[in-house]
Amino acid sequence: MPSSDGNRGVRLDDYPSVVCDDYREALSAQLDGEDPGMDPARLDEHLAGCAGCRSWLQDAVRVSRAARLQPFDVPDLTGSVLAQVRGEVAGRRFRRVAAARAALLVVAAGQAAAAVPALAGVDAIGPVPVHSVHELGAFNLALSAAFGWTAWKPGRARAQLPLLITLVAVLVVLTVADILLSRVAAHLEAGHLLLVAGLALTALLAREDEPETPPSDSGAAPTDGSPWREAA
Repeated sequence: MPSSDGNRGVRLDDYPSVVCDDYREALSAQLDGEDPGMDPARLDEHLAGCAGCRSWLQDAVRVSRAARLQPFDVPDLTGSVLAQVRGEVAGRRFRRVAAARAALLVVAAGQAAAAVPALAGVDAIGPVPVHSVHELGAFNLALSAAFGWTAWKPGRARAQLPLLITLVAVLVVLTVADILLSRVAAHLEAGHLLLVAGLALTALLAREDEPETPPSDSGAAPTDGSPWREAA
């Protein structure tokens, strides 16, 4: 479309970028998988007669392909992520063990307190021979020592379980039977709950001390076939 500019005419063909902008924008959209906004036949017709747009399209295709195929250097964060997870797990485990040890110390103190009257020969549960009361006091004091030792050395908790499980199981069965047969008042047997709590805490500490499988990248697995255990 001719127009005048002072002393000479100016044609849009003198400025091919002005003429081709819409086509190149459509071609760019087509490369991105979007709607080009014009008839594809019109695009093909323009490309057939415009060497500049054909060259532009070739460059655009090459750049687009290089951008899509260009490798990205993604850092391997596996080690740091696993280390963070292990740290969080170890932190939670430490808090659980610390709480269980503190609670077990309370149980040990309770067992010791229960042992004192019996060791002193005080009969608080009826006409029981003094010797039997002394034996009961010694029994409670031994339990107190066992719970205190386990709280101090939680790695020894597993060794206490057979005795404690047997004791609690038999004691619970006999106590329930005696209560049902009205041989003893239920409130007098409430002190046995301390023993049950001690067993539960000891079992928790034994579970926390179970051998763990080391991460594959730690290099800490033994080569002699022995189980791996986290250092205390």
